[in-house]
Amino acid sequence: MMRTLVLSFLIVLAAAPVNGFFPESKEIRTEMQDNLGRLNSLQAEIEPAAGSDLVWRIWQKGELWRTEWVDKDKNRVVCAALGRGNEIYAVYPAGAETGPVPSWILLRDIPWLKAHGLDAEKKEYAFVGNRPCIILGAYGPEKQGIRLWVDNEKMLPVRMDAGESRQVLWKDYHRAGNYPLPQRMILTGYNDEPREFSIDWTGINISIPDDLFSVSRFKDSFARASRRGLPDVVRYCNRFFSGFFAR
Repeated sequence: MMRTLVLSFLIVLAAAPVNGFFPESKEIRTEMQDNLGRLNSLQAEIEPAAGSDLVWRIWQKGELWRTEWVDKDKNRVVCAALGRGNEIYAVYPAGAETGPVPSWILLRDIPWLKAHGLDAEKKEYAFVGNRPCIILGAYGPEKQGIRLWVDNEKMLPVRMDAGESRQVLWKDYHRAGNYPLPQRMILTGYNDEPREFSIDWTGINISIPDDLFSVSRFKDSFARASRRGLPDVVRYCNRFFSGFFAR
C-alpha cells in the first residue's frame, strides 16, 4: 500500500508544471552580468579548425563592431563589415551578404535580446552535452525567433538558435582577461556538416580607436580594392549570420 502511494505521488509530481521552478529573467540577467558585465571591448581572432589560410578578426566596443576576413599568406582583407548592434553600416565587397557575429558583449544583455526577437519569459530546461541549461525563448508558428541556452550553474551562454535552421555552440570556456570566454565555436546550419572554429582572445577591455568603426574611413580604405570571389568558409559564415537577429 505504501509503495503504491509513493509511486502515485511521484507520478503526480512528474506531471506537475515546472514553470514555478524557473529563475526570473531578471535573476538570469543579473548573474550573467556578474560574469560578463564589465566586458566593454574586445579583440579576437577566429580560425577554422580544419585549417585555412584565413583568419576572422573581430573588434567590439560596446555595441560597435567590425569584422575582417584576412588571407594570412597575402596579408589581404577578402571581406569586411562594420556596424552597431544589429545594424550593418558598411560591407566590403559592396553588396556581400553578411551579418554581425553574435556579440559576447550583447549576449549578456537580455533586454537587447528581447528587442531583437528573444521571448525571455518562455523558458524550459534541457542539456547541452552533459551541462544542464535554461533555454530562454521559443519559436513562433513559422519556427522563427531566437533561443538562448544558458548554463544553469555557470550562467554563461553556451548555445543560440536562429529558428530551426541555424545553431551556434560556444565551448571550452576559460578565463581570458579575468572573464570566462569560449575557446571554440561550432556552427551548424543548412543541413551542412558542423563547422568548428578556434577563438584566440587577443585583447580584453583594451582601448580601441573610434576610427576603426568610422564608416567613411572604412569606405575609403576599400575604395580601390579589387572585388574577388569570396572563399567558401567566408560565404558560409556570412550567410549563417545574415539576419540572425530580428531587425
